[in-house]
Amino acid sequence: MERPEFVDSYGPINTYKTKFSEQGHQYYVFLFRNHVVAEFPQYGNAVYVLDGTDGWEDIFKKSRQELRKNFSHRITWIRHTRTWKERLVKHLN
Repeated sequence: MERPEFVDSYGPINTYKTKFSEQGHQYYVFLFRNHVVAEFPQYGNAVYVLDGTDGWEDIFKKSRQELRKNFSHRITWIRHTRTWKERLVKHLN
């Protein structure tokens, strides 16, 4: 649970639990003023940062593959590697 707690420490407006395409593992959505962060607490997954908040509910109902393919102009995909926190913080500040 360290990953969701890290994102939550930056003070989102709201937090939600959901699933991509209503399948798979549950993930957390953190709504900020200018962006939305989707965080997967399972090992080996990634964080998805949506630029802006317009349509975030519909966008995050898509599969992860659809997000990377169709929303690459609005979404930054950050794999959970050794430096994921540093790369994510650039979007949270």
